[in-house]
Amino acid sequence: MKYFISEIKYKLNEFLQANPEGSIYKDVKKNGLSLLEGFLTEKKCEKLKNSFDKTLEQNSELFWKDNTDSDVRFFGIDLLNDDFKELFQDDRLTEVFKKYIDQFKRYRFIMANRTKFVPGNEGSGGGWHRDSINRRQLKYIVYLNDVTEYNGAFEYLAGTHNASDKFKINNYLGISKSETRYKDDEINKVKEKFPEYKSVICEAKKGSVIVVDTSGIHRGRPLNEGHRYAITQYMSDTEISDGLKKQIKLEVENKYYLDKFAKN
Repeated sequence: MKYFISEIKYKLNEFLQANPEGSIYKDVKKNGLSLLEGFLTEKKCEKLKNSFDKTLEQNSELFWKDNTDSDVRFFGIDLLNDDFKELFQDDRLTEVFKKYIDQFKRYRFIMANRTKFVPGNEGSGGGWHRDSINRRQLKYIVYLNDVTEYNGAFEYLAGTHNASDKFKINNYLGISKSETRYKDDEINKVKEKFPEYKSVICEAKKGSVIVVDTSGIHRGRPLNEGHRYAITQYMSDTEISDGLKKQIKLEVENKYYLDKFAKN
């Protein structure tokens, strides 16, 4: 039931808000994601990649890593390093959030991560999952190096972001309606039973940005070679969860941002 209660709010917001220009919103609405190439220049990507590495070296007590040392993450990097501030302040992206999520407020923070090939790695995010299930959640993910299916491309099951599909999938698998993580064999069962959920592997050049509703099922693919650098802005219409707040370890008063949009 929670799937559908929040969806009423989003439908009303969409009805009241004008359609943004371009195809980003339409792609997200239909499939759950959209890919925009050339969002950052190659020069900007190299600067951010080097700045991220330097920040990691100087603040080893603040970053998170998985149990294989494959995925290293720095939550709230923009609060410590000015190179990452306002990185996603782009009218095209803002208008998509206002139409798809909320036209009055937006909670946000930025995370930088580096994944590398390590035997047994599960990729960025630790396997198939949703970031939320009872609400829509939008992310902007920009690649800082060229990414293919072999070095950790973002992968998404198109269509799994819809409220009815969330219910259908968990019900079919016989798991809790609130479960957000999935085993590989469960995903294989879903693909076989529901072929309409096409797997989208986001191979793209450095500087490309993925606009995605991460309440749909997704993962960073396990790496077979090389590495992947990415910067992600997390966004929601509600306060960030306590779990994520704990991962943003910077000792500053405002650990995440709240933007208030002017009424139209």
